[in-house]
Amino acid sequence: MRLKIVLVLFFTTTIIHAQVLKLDKTDIYKAATIPNELLTKQASAVMREYNETYTYTAPDKATSRIRYIVTILKKEGEKWAECGVFYNKLRKIAHFSGKLYDSEGKFVKKLKSSDIQDIAIGSDSDFATDHRAKVAEFNFGQFPYTVEFEYETACNSQIGMESWSPQTIPTLAVENASFEVRTPHTETVRFKTYNFDKPEPVTLKQTEDGQLYNIYQWSAQNMKAFTPEAYTSNSKISQPTVIVVMEHFKMQGYEGSNATWQELGKFFYQLNQGRDKLPEPFVAQIKELVKDCPTPLSKVEKLYDYLQKNTRYVSIQLGIGGLQPFPATDVCSKKYGDCKGLTNFMYAMLKEINIPSYYTLVGAGADHLPLQNDLVGDYFNHVFLAVPMEQDTVWLECTSQTNPVGYCSDFTGDREVLMITPEGGKVVRTPSYKEKENVQLRKAVLTLDTEGGATAELETRYSGLQHDLPGALASHSNEKDVRDFLYRQLKLSSFEIKNMNYAVEKKRIPSVVEKLSLSINKYASKSGKRLFIQPNVFNKYAFTMPSIETSGEQKTRRSEVVAHTMAYTDVDSIEWQLPEGYALEHTPEPVKFQSRFGDYEATVKTEGTKMIYTRRMVVNNKAHPSNTLTELMDFYKNIEKSDKAKVVLVSK
Repeated sequence: MRLKIVLVLFFTTTIIHAQVLKLDKTDIYKAATIPNELLTKQASAVMREYNETYTYTAPDKATSRIRYIVTILKKEGEKWAECGVFYNKLRKIAHFSGKLYDSEGKFVKKLKSSDIQDIAIGSDSDFATDHRAKVAEFNFGQFPYTVEFEYETACNSQIGMESWSPQTIPTLAVENASFEVRTPHTETVRFKTYNFDKPEPVTLKQTEDGQLYNIYQWSAQNMKAFTPEAYTSNSKISQPTVIVVMEHFKMQGYEGSNATWQELGKFFYQLNQGRDKLPEPFVAQIKELVKDCPTPLSKVEKLYDYLQKNTRYVSIQLGIGGLQPFPATDVCSKKYGDCKGLTNFMYAMLKEINIPSYYTLVGAGADHLPLQNDLVGDYFNHVFLAVPMEQDTVWLECTSQTNPVGYCSDFTGDREVLMITPEGGKVVRTPSYKEKENVQLRKAVLTLDTEGGATAELETRYSGLQHDLPGALASHSNEKDVRDFLYRQLKLSSFEIKNMNYAVEKKRIPSVVEKLSLSINKYASKSGKRLFIQPNVFNKYAFTMPSIETSGEQKTRRSEVVAHTMAYTDVDSIEWQLPEGYALEHTPEPVKFQSRFGDYEATVKTEGTKMIYTRRMVVNNKAHPSNTLTELMDFYKNIEKSDKAKVVLVSK
């Protein structure tokens, strides 16, 4: 009897335990089981569970297995109902599946093979790649609902660097997420973590296939969706992120090492070997082209001009992971190439006239992961050319048909890059453009009539980073495009562009001069015998107070305060010709103030029948302590107030 009772208790407990396990497993698909603290107004979806396992077995072999379950709360989160997995000759998809559940966690359907599309990535004339992707999505629309995707990929060539961030976008809340890295115990693994409460991984040892593996695990729980903090730098990693690097890697027979920047550079140097040859007739042509150039710099300028006028950019992601340039002979004959091919072609031309230059890797763009000096790896998405001169280094953006010699723009400027030399890689920094280079200098003459209308003649010089947008308009767009842009850009209620002209100056710090003739209807407001005008016509600062969420005031702000991602100087001088019979009745007091973020001053003066308005605003892009946000808000509010100040004219 005692034995029967024990057996009954055992089987009953086992059944109950099994039911609990089953319930726990099912609960994760139910929207009602999402913790209330994750259901904030910012959340469009909740990652219920995310598990990623990266297994490195050899320098040229690795697998990645990802499984995630996400509950989609509203239409803005429907991007999570779609999953795409890319592959190419070096990366194969071993498994891909998906399931759909309703709000109660009930199974609705799973992906069939016919639901999975196999598509080419890139299809236009400016894009050539061997990358493809398998893509599938669930069209359900009955919110909330839950999707589950699982896929595995196998790579037979790699560069040994992986990164993981549990919260990929601000509107995604995360309930549970984990990242696991498995490597043979003989492999050297380096890692770096950002913004984790527990930055060190849980480490385990496990024997698989007769081999001892080291296992590194990171996890994150209960991460709320958020609105990104306002006035921050985009050059720092602000979200929880893990970067893991394997010391040894191999790509299609080319072996490399992430032990040092010098060693990584040697890998890229060997990829380029023998690909800088040019046809003899073409070599004779370029030597003839530069024979009358008196200096090395003038020769560089001549060949760079040739490159810009005779080649065009086409994105080509073929071959060894998209890392190896096509031979210079191919670019020479076809007249096009990607950043690697065009840079190698320019390098080859300079080599033929005995001017040394260096193929250089860069993490380009505002949002790309910045190079971390203490963790060697492939942070790069772009290539350009460094040409050492006697005084400094000249940078050449070989994909641009408009950039002047030496100009980096905000695409590649002010960051650390990896210069590839015969001795290996060398980390250097590209030029930084500050307030004195990024200048907008405007002079305008306006003639005001008695009804409040005006005609305006403007001449504005944009330099440095401020030149980029008007410079692109001047170089690429037709007249209609430019006019349409100006009608959107100029903050005037009713006006007509009578004439416009642009002149681009290609210097180390480039500039463009914009000349406009405008007819402005009813700029001033009229009341009886008075006219009310804002003398600052073209450069009013429109300040928007950040919300509590974006400012970070509701919680402890993590981010440093940055007034603007670009340091700049704006100088406006506006001469007003007053209408006949009118005189100044009221002018605002001069304004001048300074802060840690910049300087500002504005004045209104009279000279006979003229009124002269001058404004100077300087803003830096330095990072300031997180508790200075209120000070920055006051800085911008004072500028906005001054910019809106009015002058009163009265009829005599």
